[in-house]
Amino acid sequence: MSIWSKTESAAFREKHMPNMPALQPHHNFPHADIKTYFDLLFGSDCPEYKGLVPIVIRCGDGTFKLIKAVPADQLGSWAEKMHISTRCDYYFGRAQQYKPGPWGTENALSYNFIAVDIDAHDGHSPADGRQIMYKLCYWLEDAGYPIPNIAEYTGRGIHLVWCIQQVSAKLDWMVREVSRHYAQMIQSLLQNIGILGYQVDMGYSSNVAGLTRIPGTYNTAAGTYGSYVMLHRQRMDLPRAYDSIPLPPRYKGSSSNRWTTIGLRRLDALMRLHELRPIDVGQRDLYLWHTFCAAQMAGLSNNEAMAYVQTVNRSLAHPLGEREVERSLSTSNRKRYHPSNQRLIDDLAITPEMQAAIGLSVAAPRDTNRARKARNAEKKRQRNRAIMEGHLRGMSTAAIARAVGHAYNTICKVITEYAHKLSELFTAHELWDIYLSRLVRSSTSHIRGKNTISKDEARNIILLEQEVPVQTALSYRQTPPSPPGADFLSRRSKARNGPCRPVPGLSAVKSHAAELLENLDTLDFLFEVLCKRNLWIYSPAFLGCLYHYQDYKQKRN
Repeated sequence: MSIWSKTESAAFREKHMPNMPALQPHHNFPHADIKTYFDLLFGSDCPEYKGLVPIVIRCGDGTFKLIKAVPADQLGSWAEKMHISTRCDYYFGRAQQYKPGPWGTENALSYNFIAVDIDAHDGHSPADGRQIMYKLCYWLEDAGYPIPNIAEYTGRGIHLVWCIQQVSAKLDWMVREVSRHYAQMIQSLLQNIGILGYQVDMGYSSNVAGLTRIPGTYNTAAGTYGSYVMLHRQRMDLPRAYDSIPLPPRYKGSSSNRWTTIGLRRLDALMRLHELRPIDVGQRDLYLWHTFCAAQMAGLSNNEAMAYVQTVNRSLAHPLGEREVERSLSTSNRKRYHPSNQRLIDDLAITPEMQAAIGLSVAAPRDTNRARKARNAEKKRQRNRAIMEGHLRGMSTAAIARAVGHAYNTICKVITEYAHKLSELFTAHELWDIYLSRLVRSSTSHIRGKNTISKDEARNIILLEQEVPVQTALSYRQTPPSPPGADFLSRRSKARNGPCRPVPGLSAVKSHAAELLENLDTLDFLFEVLCKRNLWIYSPAFLGCLYHYQDYKQKRN
């Protein structure tokens, strides 16, 4: 690892001088000697080559916030003066960084320790954790592994920390492999010893540049302060620890046995194919080649496989000469090909019915990202639900974009895509709930704030009311009707000049009878809507239907 010169080190220190935490009126210092803790982790090794360590808090709403990037050699002095709130969780980055910024491997400079997180799932007390730690130390030493330098008690588990000689961030793969191996070794020890209620977090060990809790701070989930015990100060040699990792066990089954099974099955399928249908002259060479490859996979020698293919060739309707067979298979005689079932099916044009008859199948491609795709699809569906719900409730496109945090064009695209596919995002009851909430909100403010209703508004009222009658909507909980039609969703796009509001209820009409009598045009529209609503309600009793017609010249019938 390269070492900074004195000039470079002094320039870095001068550029990143930390400001010590201010003293609060009721200052709550950390409940542990974290200066000794951080000096052991970062300050005592390679003092001439130090970076920054991010300090992060998790607020009550679950969000993480970077509050400071402190030089590693001054972290102990800075942290012992910080104020600890009982409403937040405090963490620090496990990797030193070469510049201030978010934690992770992107800005990583060096690594000083590896850690294993052991979670307690049955509510064990810290006393139980100390007993588990002493047992693990005994078994680790007996198994030939080094004892951890620090054992932390977070309130809901144990952190075992091994200090290593500082290594560059370019060796993060080595740090990750050693950390994974130690995590797996601790998990196997827990199972062998018979310790129940504890589980090793493998993801924590793999994320070598992630966050870990600061000891002595408050754990909001456990409701207690964390603590730690220092066992020794000797650092571990990381390359030597990596070399001591045993190689992973090989596949127990013999590779030759697996190929032998595949070859025998394929030979059987090829013979069945020859019995069920004649081999055409155009497929004869490929059939013999596949038979030769299957015989090789089945464990036959080259001479035995050639003799077998010659026997199969003589049973064909139009066989090749022996010299021609040997010449066509000369390359395969030197190279052992393993063609796939799909290649065999394509070369011999085997139909799906014939595949089932001869016992030949093609495995579906394995989707290694199935779980991640499912999570992303669910996130996208929840986003689309939020966008469409805002649109149904009458929010503008710009307001929806601000609410969900997506671009304006994305909102327009989602609205256009799901305009006639609401059933994919909402149930019928959810759609009625959205419709009724907007109906109630609009009915109390439609007429009271105005003296008249424009013809465009009344026309849109009719278009909406002829799809969803109020009385039917109010009784949907007993017998859920069909969800609102496309007009309920697209009415905003039909009248871009103003908001489209549904018809007010009868109570609103009665309370403003005098205003309506002065405006007979508006009363005409509302009376027509009332008649249509009543017809819509009573017509199903005698199997009647109600239709509405409107042409492009705004003429209604």
